[in-house]
Amino acid sequence: MAANVDELIAEIAAQTKIDVPVARRAIGTIANFVASEAPAAAAAALFAKLPGMAPLAQEYRQPSGGLFGIFNALMVSGISLADMPRMTASFVGFAKANGAEREVNEVVNSIPGLAQFV
Repeated sequence: MAANVDELIAEIAAQTKIDVPVARRAIGTIANFVASEAPAAAAAALFAKLPGMAPLAQEYRQPSGGLFGIFNALMVSGISLADMPRMTASFVGFAKANGAEREVNEVVNSIPGLAQFV
């Protein structure tokens, strides 16, 4: 059974010691980044493995600014630079643990420069 986005949000909040609403906003921002920057088929395949991710991406939709845009958006959401690597690792690890390793790799490899941060 695929994990849902609420499980990911709770896990990230616990691991990074941030409030659940802040974690939700950050994961929504990351999901929007994936939806905006990755090929549509790659994003859809990843989101299919994590129920609730596509609507969350829509909820936090904003203009894409590439990698610098996502860093800025996360900081505005209340995520420190120190928390970003843990959040990214949690997001990727959670997705891979829930059967989306191929999809994560496809998304990471399709967005220029992203691999160095994952």
